[in-house]
Amino acid sequence: MRSLLALVLLFAATSIRADELTDRHAVTRQATELFEKQDFATLERLGERYRTTDQRFGSGVWKLSTYYAGISRAFSITNRDPAYWAGREKIVRTWIERHPKSPAAHLAMARMLSSHAWSIRGSGYANTVKDQDWGPFNTYQQQAIDYLQQHKAVVSTDPYWYELMEHLAIERSWPLEQFIALHDEGIKRFPGYYPLYFAAVRYFAPKWGGDAQGLEIYARRVMALAPPRDQYMLYARIYWVASQDEYGKRLFVDSAVDWPSMKRGFEDILARYPDEWNQQAFAYFACQANDRETARGLVTKIQEPILAVWRDTADYYRCSFALDEDTNPHLGAR
Repeated sequence: MRSLLALVLLFAATSIRADELTDRHAVTRQATELFEKQDFATLERLGERYRTTDQRFGSGVWKLSTYYAGISRAFSITNRDPAYWAGREKIVRTWIERHPKSPAAHLAMARMLSSHAWSIRGSGYANTVKDQDWGPFNTYQQQAIDYLQQHKAVVSTDPYWYELMEHLAIERSWPLEQFIALHDEGIKRFPGYYPLYFAAVRYFAPKWGGDAQGLEIYARRVMALAPPRDQYMLYARIYWVASQDEYGKRLFVDSAVDWPSMKRGFEDILARYPDEWNQQAFAYFACQANDRETARGLVTKIQEPILAVWRDTADYYRCSFALDEDTNPHLGAR
């Protein structure tokens, strides 16, 4: 039986493997730095490569979305200074002037407008927003939508057009029918682009007016529309993101997730992307779901736990000890 001391030493003496996060951060950081240097030629080459070759990280996550996350970081939503935003806009317009048919350049403009809106509104709850800030927020958000729609013919060749539009639609409180029409158009053109499904998770989050049953109905609808080989994989990824962004450790308490379906989805994910990140995520959720048999088979293969997957060391300790104690009826934290 593993002792507490052994587990503490494991975390202290080993370099925790986080290759997935390291790789993601590298792409994000590179995009941000290239924007700040105004190296648009290299930004264009990277964007084209990630867009046309379907490059992914070991987990199956698209590099393209992470590339745009890096560009988004160039627009600080904590800075309300008009001079700052004038400078940001100048950089983006220079990019567009040099590459007028660039999807990435035009998407940066829309992202900049949306970020400017949030810098005015602030990131707090709606009841914390000053009355005088709602008008500028709504104006810049609508400008971002209008810009995307005006340049759709060129820009929607990039799946991030739909990802960004979905988030804007959520923030502008689009009705379900209108949002689903946008979503369906996106997944029809780019069925394997996971961020389109992840954005929908946000739409059905309670803090945006959704509920657990609505998310489950959406997840089952996705399965019905997807090719057989993708159905359960998408179901698992949808609830994986729901846990990360919305439900936390209470996924199996507060949501309507079906563990057998999610479990099968993780099996499909590992068959296609047998990455350690995915394996440990499967173990994490098996522990949270109190699936002792599945968790044991996965946890015993772990040599170096990835803390970003387990959320914190306590979750890994708790799961490991519960599996070692045959008399312990509890597995994982709910």
